[in-house]
Amino acid sequence: MNDTGIKADKYTRGIALMLFCEVFWIMTSALTKHLTEFYPPFQLLFFRNILTVPILYFSLPVIYGSITLRTNRSFLHVLHGVIGAVGMICLIVGINQTTLSETVTITYAAPLFITVLSIPFLGERVGFRRWSAVIVGFFGVLVVARPDIEIDPIIFILLFGTFCFSVTVIIRRFLSRTEKSAVITFYFVLIGSFIGGVGLYWQWLTPSIFDFGLLIGLGLLAAVTQISLTMAIKETPVSILSPLFYLSLSAAVVIDIVFWNIFPDINTIFGAGIIILAGLFIIYREGNLKIFYIIMKKNNFFEKNSVNVDKNKKI
Repeated sequence: MNDTGIKADKYTRGIALMLFCEVFWIMTSALTKHLTEFYPPFQLLFFRNILTVPILYFSLPVIYGSITLRTNRSFLHVLHGVIGAVGMICLIVGINQTTLSETVTITYAAPLFITVLSIPFLGERVGFRRWSAVIVGFFGVLVVARPDIEIDPIIFILLFGTFCFSVTVIIRRFLSRTEKSAVITFYFVLIGSFIGGVGLYWQWLTPSIFDFGLLIGLGLLAAVTQISLTMAIKETPVSILSPLFYLSLSAAVVIDIVFWNIFPDINTIFGAGIIILAGLFIIYREGNLKIFYIIMKKNNFFEKNSVNVDKNKKI
């Protein structure tokens, strides 16, 4: 078996965990959108993070066996958490004013931002083809924003939130050289909880018993999302998992239709297609789409729903 085949076997578990993470991420996003109608951003930021802290802390021995939270890179952890919290506040504000599918589509611009940021901060070389993909991808964002009518300012808030997320990915790459993924995630949600907690001084609305249950549910969904993501990253590099991020759009469209009776317009569909193709091309140029394809093929992902019409050829 060649090296690519060995990597494919090794990464299968990470792919499965990432699919699990995607399901809970879209559920978390949908519940967040519902709760933004009644509760302020900092309150939602607090509940999205606070339950993850103890759950992740007690899960660390299960995931890694033994691990220490001691770190010599406190500044980077704080910077990572603060920028992440700012990005999350932007996405919470944005998801209240747009459809779930539009929000998800805008977040797909992250690989484009990451490609640009990787040049000055990671010293990566980006060739003409990847630059072309970035430009085409941002054109897709413009299609979603509909500049021919009037650009909604909320699109800029979502884009800034996505940019913040992209910056955290770059910082995470620096941290991952010396820190385990679970440790990075722990400090990320800890700082997010702290910032959300500080914001509660100005933004607290006492929830009803039912809504308090929903807020706790939001925290639990976010905790499962973070832990499954942490376990997936432990098994498989993020660059291999990247194609799975695009599966969430179809789920977002279904949720918009079922719960809000909102159908995606042609701009969102067309723009999303452009952004997804540009993102997948960037992943392909990084050399990781081939491994992802082999993993899917080895697990019969492309064949399990097909019908073998020529049974005589079966040996």
